[in-house]
Amino acid sequence: MIYFLSGTDEYRILEKAEEIKEQYHKKYPELFGFEHFELSEKNAFDSFKNFFSSSSMFALQKLAIADDIFQSPEFSQIASFLKKSKLDKDKEKNLILIQTNFDKTKEKLTAEKKDFLNYLKKTATCQNFSFFKNFSEALPWLKKELKKHDINIELPALKILFENFANDSYGLINELIKLSLYEPNKKITLNEVKDLSHFYLHPNFFAIYDDFFNGNKKQMIFNIEKSIKSGIDEGQIFNYFIKQIRAAIYILKHQTKKIDLPPFAINKIRQKLLKWPDAQEKMLKIYDQLSKIDWLVKKGVLDYQTALEILIIEIKLM
Repeated sequence: MIYFLSGTDEYRILEKAEEIKEQYHKKYPELFGFEHFELSEKNAFDSFKNFFSSSSMFALQKLAIADDIFQSPEFSQIASFLKKSKLDKDKEKNLILIQTNFDKTKEKLTAEKKDFLNYLKKTATCQNFSFFKNFSEALPWLKKELKKHDINIELPALKILFENFANDSYGLINELIKLSLYEPNKKITLNEVKDLSHFYLHPNFFAIYDDFFNGNKKQMIFNIEKSIKSGIDEGQIFNYFIKQIRAAIYILKHQTKKIDLPPFAINKIRQKLLKWPDAQEKMLKIYDQLSKIDWLVKKGVLDYQTALEILIIEIKLM
């Protein structure tokens, strides 16, 4: 049996590999042979091949976890061995192939590696673990994690954590565990998350742009003030405005591949733009104003505090 676990979310890939391993261990507690191979290392092939080729009266079931086959310097030998050994049909010899960051790697595969990938698609149990596109998509997995770690948290608090750690499942789970230890057996509240969590950026920072796209100018200004008080400087806020408006323009032009934002953030902007009449014209106008202000900052004519004040006035007049 061959399993092929790939994608960008390393935490969930390794979590699934461990789950499969535990299933075999529980089923064959006394007759279980296990090895872990780093196939990207030199000279890994011989030990990998010997593990599956040799027989033992003490190991009725064999399971190996092997990382990064597509980065192996001995790829051709390993791929050939797996095809010839017919491991995919063997019920006593099992292999979990792990390939992280595979969405980026897939486009750079050689013809030989593409052929092997097609072989895996036909013969192996394949699962892809990419980062979630939005909170709703992540929620079923998050609920399982909360149950596994015995964590009780308000849904709005969980949503803020997800949005801040969207592309870092390790960080998200560690933060949830840390919060649960603050007052054990008590539900984690939104206020506790804001007060206690270590965010890459304060929640009020992201709320600025939600308020902007929602057309809530008063709340946007309030969150700008809160963000500055929390330690975020005006330059960060101003430059992220440029990034968000640029993303909105790319979305409206159907050029989302050029956007350097997580999928859930792109989808959120896309949904909010549906409520904007003449969205593309307005976004281009705002971006043009931002570019002119940014040019004056870079020339040393304005500082970021003044730039942000001008931007707020421009938005108020919209």
